[in-house]
Amino acid sequence: MKKLISLIIIVSSLLSLFACSPVQNGDGISVITTCFPLYDFARELIGEKGNVTLLLKPGQDSHSYDPSLKEIAKIKSCDLFISIGGADEKWVMELMSGSDMKNVEQLSLVHLFAEDEHSHDGHSHNDEHFWTSPKNAILMVKEIAQTLISLFPEEEKYISANLTEYLSELEKLDTAFKEVGELSEGKTVIFGDRFPFTHLFCDYGIEYLSAYPGCSDMTEPSASTVVELINTVKENGIKTVFVTEMSNGALADTICSETGAKKAVLHSCANITKQDKKNGETYISLMTKNAEELKKSLQK
Repeated sequence: MKKLISLIIIVSSLLSLFACSPVQNGDGISVITTCFPLYDFARELIGEKGNVTLLLKPGQDSHSYDPSLKEIAKIKSCDLFISIGGADEKWVMELMSGSDMKNVEQLSLVHLFAEDEHSHDGHSHNDEHFWTSPKNAILMVKEIAQTLISLFPEEEKYISANLTEYLSELEKLDTAFKEVGELSEGKTVIFGDRFPFTHLFCDYGIEYLSAYPGCSDMTEPSASTVVELINTVKENGIKTVFVTEMSNGALADTICSETGAKKAVLHSCANITKQDKKNGETYISLMTKNAEELKKSLQK
């Protein structure tokens, strides 16, 4: 009887341990992320030690995403679920509050920026595209690495080495945008679109005018805003009007036709297209292109 009781205690302890610990599948660490930057950050850290899945399909709008039952099942079975977790991903909070999700290891990064509210030109924005600033990306990558190491201490050396290497790339990106900030002194960048770059522009001191306050759901900007943008372009000899990726660019086209300026794209990195995926684009490559486009537009 004593042996039987001892065996029951041992089995119960093991079951409890497995219930509380992340379980790696046969392919190593399994991570699921809600948006492209988190996906890219995680795969840089995990490398060959596992697999990272992006919930968004190529070209899918991150703001209107809603997980399918199949995707929810994947989240339940992964080792770590990483999200921004703010208002733009309200579905995450609703999903994770379910009793059947209590054993899912999750990392929400919005807490890193809880007090981070940028104000510009009289507007206050709660822009949750935190990653557009390399300074924020560095914080996010460090947090992801720390979480992975706490869950998988046996991989600490490997993950730490990848972290060091990737941070050096992010620091180069930080330097590139510092140069953009210096070039932009006394100049204004015109954005004829929604504006998911509050963190990037404010962190590097880049002045801007945009058609919409942040990623507003307004269908049309006011007539006075459009007139202001056109006049600013004309009066300052601005040669470039920016839009986001996957935008129809209609408003920017109007500004360009009135001023002779040319249209260019800044990539928010929230998601990528099929072509971006085929080209092997990464957060670093897309943000490097952003820095180059901004430098080109600011140089006389």
